[in-house]
Amino acid sequence: MTQSSASIRAPVVPEISDALDWLRELLDELPVGVLLLDARGFVRHVNAAEVLLSERGAADTVGRDFFRELAPMLEGEGVGEHFRSHVAEQGVALEMEVRLPAPRGHRFARLVIRSRRWAGEFWGLVVVEDRTALVAERERRRQAERLASVGELAAGVAHEVNNPLASIKSFAQLLAREAGAPRSARRWRSSSRRARVSPASWATCSASRGSRGPAGASR
Repeated sequence: MTQSSASIRAPVVPEISDALDWLRELLDELPVGVLLLDARGFVRHVNAAEVLLSERGAADTVGRDFFRELAPMLEGEGVGEHFRSHVAEQGVALEMEVRLPAPRGHRFARLVIRSRRWAGEFWGLVVVEDRTALVAERERRRQAERLASVGELAAGVAHEVNNPLASIKSFAQLLAREAGAPRSARRWRSSSRRARVSPASWATCSASRGSRGPAGASR
């Protein structure tokens, strides 16, 4: 290398450092989680949004293998190997919905993984769209729909049960008028009132049975 060429290339190093600092500042302004990976898949930077969403500090994230340590299910599915083998060749362009481990259980997220050659190096960019609240809301809606279906079923069953009871009550009233047996008729009417089934009580019974599961089923 000649002295002239060395002097030309020397300023490149601080320029790369400045560019990385600028990129980190830009990523920290984004409202979604972002991780910057090197070509091996190790985290070089995590933005503020991802620190907040993952409940994991930057010191516990930077320097770790994203696929093997932070998202091991992706390594098991071959995503990590795909990233490492393609980041410097065809490039990486992946999108998926995953369940990521978290300090208090897990969280649901949509990942967008891209690779780029930038500042003379190959990089991976992981965008994390947290969907934990969305998945929880979907589950609440499904539960509400299931309960509504049970209520409608209970109302229909109670209606069918009460129809013959209404006929018995009418017969008892007719008997009271024609046979002159008010005491007996009162017993019929009292029995029919006690036997009447309300949709609310049927729904409560159905929900209770549903929570216990089938009789004799082992846990």
